[in-house]
Amino acid sequence: VCPAEELPFQDGSVDVLTSFTAAHWFHLERFAREAQRVLRPGGCVAISTYTLDMSLRHGECSQQLTRVFRECWDEILKYSNDKVKYVLDDYKAIFEVLPFPDKKRITDIYDPIPMTVEGVVGYMESTSSYQTFKKNDPTAATSLLQETEKRMLETMGVSSRETPVEFLVRHVCVLGCKG
Repeated sequence: VCPAEELPFQDGSVDVLTSFTAAHWFHLERFAREAQRVLRPGGCVAISTYTLDMSLRHGECSQQLTRVFRECWDEILKYSNDKVKYVLDDYKAIFEVLPFPDKKRITDIYDPIPMTVEGVVGYMESTSSYQTFKKNDPTAATSLLQETEKRMLETMGVSSRETPVEFLVRHVCVLGCKG
């Protein structure tokens, strides 16, 4: 593991560079220069992340369930780092900074992930935005997740945190090939 802006490889020695849910934390211009340096001619970069475009599916209550999820998610996102702007713009800035003539940005990759209510709440709890919220106001952060879980279960008409749902997440991908 090393900084993306200081890769420990010789010039022109790398076939593929990949990043998932990390490139928005990079210093973009320095990373682009480093990718240009280490990739061999014909070498490729593949950068992807999940977006904040997420929804939940569960029978006839999918729309209401998604609304409950998004209300919580919107509250959590108030504590996002400024770098999340790159995710919000579907990695457009990352695409634009890549110095390769052969590149493509794909913004419509949908991933239906089988999960449970407990898993969805755990996902929200694991995000950097939630951790910032919890550091600033532990009581409010904990209460938000507890209340959201309760509302999700009520919306679904169930009592078990293990109740399955489908977590639909949109991903974006930036691909580039050094000439």
